[in-house]
Amino acid sequence: MKSLRGRLIVGTICATLAIFAAAAIVLYIAIRHSLIAEFDRALLVQAQAISALAEMDRRGLRLDIEGGRLPQYESQSDAGYALFDGAGKEIHRSDGTPWLGAHMGDGSRDAMGFARLPGGGRARWRSLTFTPRMEDAEEDDARGPRQAGAGGDARVVVAQSAVRFDERLRILGWLLATVFATTSVATAGVMARVVGRGLLPMTRLAAQIGAIGERDLARRIESQDVPLEMLPVVQRLNDLLSRVGILVERERGFSADVAHELRTPLAGLVTTMEVAAMHPRPADEYRKTIQKCLAATQGMHAMVQTLLTLARADAGRLEIQRRHVDLASLVGERWKHFADAADARDMDVRLSLTPAGVATDRELASVVIDNLIDNAVAHGEQSGWIELRVTPDGSRVVLIVRNSGSRIAPSDCENVFGRFWRGDSARTMTGLHSGLGLSLCRRTIEMLGGSIVATSDGGVFEVKVILPSTDGSDAITTP
Repeated sequence: MKSLRGRLIVGTICATLAIFAAAAIVLYIAIRHSLIAEFDRALLVQAQAISALAEMDRRGLRLDIEGGRLPQYESQSDAGYALFDGAGKEIHRSDGTPWLGAHMGDGSRDAMGFARLPGGGRARWRSLTFTPRMEDAEEDDARGPRQAGAGGDARVVVAQSAVRFDERLRILGWLLATVFATTSVATAGVMARVVGRGLLPMTRLAAQIGAIGERDLARRIESQDVPLEMLPVVQRLNDLLSRVGILVERERGFSADVAHELRTPLAGLVTTMEVAAMHPRPADEYRKTIQKCLAATQGMHAMVQTLLTLARADAGRLEIQRRHVDLASLVGERWKHFADAADARDMDVRLSLTPAGVATDRELASVVIDNLIDNAVAHGEQSGWIELRVTPDGSRVVLIVRNSGSRIAPSDCENVFGRFWRGDSARTMTGLHSGLGLSLCRRTIEMLGGSIVATSDGGVFEVKVILPSTDGSDAITTP
């Protein structure tokens, strides 16, 4: 059953009916037990009365009554008694009770039970073991009859028809069944209504959610008059709306940034080609024009490639091949590709590369290192300095890339990992750097199981990367 309303109704009805059924059964058993106890007490009184009439003389056990019979039992067809001596021999029985026998009771203690009547129905019987009084014993006459324990001299069994008893139990059973059935129907109706009204807040909540459109993501679901059980759901939904709103705004800004980043180099590319096509030029000028167009095209290609890599990373589709890599050697190797650019800007280079093995993907780590070095060379000050440091730190390896000439405020350090974010709000370097490098670095490092943070203090910009280390004893080392 997929309906929450149906589940609640069926669940509450079943639970309620189970409780009612258990209560009815317990009540029936308690009343039945009480009726049987009352029945047995009445039979005990009758047995004690008969035992008081029993006496032992020279002729044996007999009832000390005129005619040797009890008229109250002879005139009733639904009651009877039987008297047995200590050996189990029948001494006397009432008419119409041939089913009363010595087997009713074990002769050593009082017993009771139900017996099946020959003509149908049941009877309740009870036996009483006692010591009859002696005819010539004055002391026993004075003290009266007393019950005997094990090995008693006589036993009396009295019985009473249980037809009325069974009828009362049947009436009680039908009454409880009727009450149970009526209660079940009433409970089903009440529960359906109660559950329906209890789910009204969910209906109102669904209506509020349905009213929030793409342009209304700033709206929040009202929490007034919301049941306490639903308050966490409302809070989580409002948090979700906040995150969705941020993502939508980010995507809108992302689309605008992509358009802006591509429009500028494309406009320059078109302008350069239009100028070159206006009139014939020497071959050297055409060559320079082609080189400018090629540089702009390569920049756009790099940006598109970075966007594709970020998209694959966001989708979790980047293939990672973890191997043992000496991070210091890898940084030194990648630095060679940027040494000329640093020399062209008259930058002082400080290398402190301590051999340290990391468990990482060599290609992805190279992409991160290239972006960090390129960012430091491009955004460092003219005639400034760059520092590259690799340091083992227990189970981690730390890579630090620093450069002088930072113009980024400390409060903006977290923004450097945003896509298309750049410190120069005027975007003076549009077409040269797209603002995606550090964003790609963070996403890649997170996938490699590491962390990356940026700080800016006293004109020095620093990026710290932490990766898990390995001793490389059983790892594959790539050349």
